[in-house]
Amino acid sequence: MSCGVTLPIGPFHKEIEEFFESDIMNNQKYLSYLVFLIVLAWIVYVGYERLNLASNHRYTIGYTIGKRVTHKGMRIDYTFTVEGKNYRGSKDPDRNGIIVDSGRYYLEFLPSDPSSNNILWNHPVPNYIDTAPSSGWNEIP
Repeated sequence: MSCGVTLPIGPFHKEIEEFFESDIMNNQKYLSYLVFLIVLAWIVYVGYERLNLASNHRYTIGYTIGKRVTHKGMRIDYTFTVEGKNYRGSKDPDRNGIIVDSGRYYLEFLPSDPSSNNILWNHPVPNYIDTAPSSGWNEIP
């Protein structure tokens, strides 16, 4: 059975040809294992990130800047600042009544990596709070 690969003539010609014609290259079982391992690694990574965020977060203010429709549904975009650096994010609205333009909501972020964050739609920032400290709050004020 030939796989259509043109092989150079050289000292490893036979070994290379045997590799491309072996069951490893043609067996879907190995491809299934590879896909499973990639999905498992992704699930472990996402779970670790969420657990880390849940236990090591700080709070700041997230400002909504608009909405957009994706293949998964509507997303609300937001920005926030930590230590003078601006970040952007987006999240599905999980309830009605979210202020889409210029809304202010508490946002939890990972101090070591603020791009790992979660805006809290059920916790709007009251008008008497103007800004957040540069490094955020330990808890919602």
